[in-house]
Amino acid sequence: MCSSDLSLNLASGSLGGAGGISAGTANVTLTTGSGSLAPTGTVTGNVLTVRAPNASSLSTNVTSLVANITGNGQSLTITETNGLTIGAGNVVTTNGSLTLNLTAGSINGTGRLNTGSGNVILLTPAGNVTLTSAANQITANTLTVVAFNSTEIGRAHV
Repeated sequence: MCSSDLSLNLASGSLGGAGGISAGTANVTLTTGSGSLAPTGTVTGNVLTVRAPNASSLSTNVTSLVANITGNGQSLTITETNGLTIGAGNVVTTNGSLTLNLTAGSINGTGRLNTGSGNVILLTPAGNVTLTSAANQITANTLTVVAFNSTEIGRAHV
């Protein structure tokens, strides 16, 4: 297992390909200055930090997510194999949609989900959603939640 944080920083271009990215229990940072992040393999680690200007889609097995998609109207889709904590660094798009699809586990955390005029979709078919820690913890045009167990969302701005 990797014990050092892993950072992939592209000055330009997109990150794709069929291989996975694994940092074991260390943190992973994926950044591109002018493209998207869309590897087809799974990204594994502790905290995943994503920064890109264009629509990005990742399959993950991480503990916590922090993301910033800066291009106007560009989306972020995360398909997570376990529970997911929204980190204090927040998950933000610039008026693009955000989809968090968990195949197992729950969504929780103290960080904010902010998509401006974009939509937020939270799917936890085997878990619950608990996002209640802050005023305007979710800011979006529309909020869709599908959860197998309980859903507790406090102070959303939709």
